[in-house]
Amino acid sequence: MSKSDENTNGVWSWLPYGIIVGGFIVFIFLGDAIGEWWSNLWYSEPKSVTLWKNSPGTRGFINLDDVKEAFQKSSDVEGFERRVNETFEGDNLVLLNAIEKSDGFEIEAREDINRNQKYDYGDDLLFTLSVRGNFAILKGKGANRYYENSWAYNPPKPSRAERDDIDTPYFHVWFWGRGWGGYYTPIGHYNTIQSNRATYRQSDSFQSQIKKNTAFENSMSKKYGAGFRSSINNVSTTRKGYVQKKISAGNIQSQLRAQRSSSGWGVRSNITSSSGYKGSTVFGGRGSPGFGGFSGISGFGV
Repeated sequence: MSKSDENTNGVWSWLPYGIIVGGFIVFIFLGDAIGEWWSNLWYSEPKSVTLWKNSPGTRGFINLDDVKEAFQKSSDVEGFERRVNETFEGDNLVLLNAIEKSDGFEIEAREDINRNQKYDYGDDLLFTLSVRGNFAILKGKGANRYYENSWAYNPPKPSRAERDDIDTPYFHVWFWGRGWGGYYTPIGHYNTIQSNRATYRQSDSFQSQIKKNTAFENSMSKKYGAGFRSSINNVSTTRKGYVQKKISAGNIQSQLRAQRSSSGWGVRSNITSSSGYKGSTVFGGRGSPGFGGFSGISGFGV
């Protein structure tokens, strides 16, 4: 046997050991990913979890055209806050903070993600609404960032009592007396809003609102295209953490079962096509055109 043959045989004799060592190294670096892939291969997500995760409310999406309408029609900030919570389909209440500006005010709206019943920066920002003089601008945030709308704005007409009160200028009454220039959702008012929303969600009005929300989603998707789809995948770290925590709790299915009749995702799933509801082309679950499931895309990788 030549020396070159001996060297070749030596290499081949070590090959199995090399494969074993190489495989071990690959397992160390890719073990978690392989384990997750294997787990996902055999895991079948409960339908209720899929519906909840893919719903607009869970993403923090809200019908901002209806928010604009509510603002234009509301004579005080509490009435506006009530209507915003009737429009929103998420798990938690939307809380407001109105900040005075030199020539008007700005309202921030956040979903109470941390459920501490007060407005704070641990919650998820849905939109801002600013008034400067007679000019208003509504800007979506998070999943709503595609949206921006401005218009000439005048406050609602004064009541007879306000017109007769010559010592108190109407703007002062409207601005301060109705909360626009200094308001945040008080803890004492939290249960009232929650009770109102619970009653509303059991009514036919909520089904009608969901149909309006669906029409809004489909319209915005058609209007903004890829920009809209990118926006609804723009989920904050705070929101991702909320979803992950809820799923990891272990009793997610029983929680969702209890919420089904009073949640946006549950009512959506119960409305039949015979009632004139054609469904959302955006938030319909894993098979929705241009949207799909959460795993492996931006948004919720859970």
